[in-house]
Amino acid sequence: MLCGDSRTLELCRYFEIPHQRLDRAVKDPEAADPARLYEEADLGGLVGNHRERFDRFAGFLDKNGLRNTFTHGDGGAAFEERMRSLSFPPGIRPWNDTDLASLTSRFG
Repeated sequence: MLCGDSRTLELCRYFEIPHQRLDRAVKDPEAADPARLYEEADLGGLVGNHRERFDRFAGFLDKNGLRNTFTHGDGGAAFEERMRSLSFPPGIRPWNDTDLASLTSRFG
């Protein structure tokens, strides 16, 4: 993540999202190289600390009397059942065909 403002930086720090400050990237363009950032990214905190952040959030809701599906409901089962019953259109697919016939319709 390239952070250009304090709020984005704060969220990256809280969620432990690998990030680079945009002002550093402007001074040193190599610091913003996507391949380099990916190679250097440590996703351990982002992935490994979800439970702690979730528990903190659920505790906040409970402390403030806010009911939620995880501690007062069915753990999201009704939502998941409803989602499975819905029919969604297919996802958007990338345009990476190499067949000339399939490409001509795009150029028309």
